[in-house]
Amino acid sequence: MLAKAKAKTIAHPASREGVSQQFVYRQKQKAAKARDQAFAVKADDVLFHLPATVAWLNRVQAVRQ
Repeated sequence: MLAKAKAKTIAHPASREGVSQQFVYRQKQKAAKARDQAFAVKADDVLFHLPATVAWLNRVQAVRQ
């Protein structure tokens, strides 16, 4: 999160937290990869489930007529 802040360089948050810039860059890459995987939608994923009963289908058909 420190690297995502609007800091001009990684040096400031790295030195403030007492870690190397390389470590911050690696953590930033790991976080970006995890975020992308968490929010990726596959083409065959089910986005929602809509149960359709006979009564519901009859009501829909009646409305459309």
